[in-house]
Amino acid sequence: MQAYLDEVAPASIVGRMIKFNKEGQFVCSDNDEAISEDTDFTALCDQTLIGWIKFNNDAPPDRVMGLLYDGFVMPGRDTLGDTDKSKWDLGLDGHPADPWQHHVYAVLQRGDTAELFTYNNVINHRPSRHRQFVASLRAHDARVSGYVSGREAEDRRLSAPG
Repeated sequence: MQAYLDEVAPASIVGRMIKFNKEGQFVCSDNDEAISEDTDFTALCDQTLIGWIKFNNDAPPDRVMGLLYDGFVMPGRDTLGDTDKSKWDLGLDGHPADPWQHHVYAVLQRGDTAELFTYNNVINHRPSRHRQFVASLRAHDARVSGYVSGREAEDRRLSAPG
């Protein structure tokens, strides 16, 4: 059943999207509202989705993605096809742009409200921002208070008073 649902309606975004703005702040994508430096998040690491996405002009995107902590092994870029750079559309910089983009979707739960967010990074375009985000996860800094599984976070939410 899950395989069928994943095929017909792939879920890659949980809750609201978070992004980095040009000033290097985390903001909500839907309203560009900055997220306070004092806001704590828990990374729901077992929900981390990785893989490749190819956006198509007149069709839904092609996705080769899976859960990082569920044993998904991301295929090499060369196995996806579309390797002839002379056939690639030009990107914003005027150079051929790879139609396959490496994405990482990290699910975060806000500590004070239990609201869920997804931080998506396109590795091809912003590797330094991805490294910065991963470093914040590793360091357990003020942005991310810990690593837990989605099930553990749900258990916490259900057992919370109120």
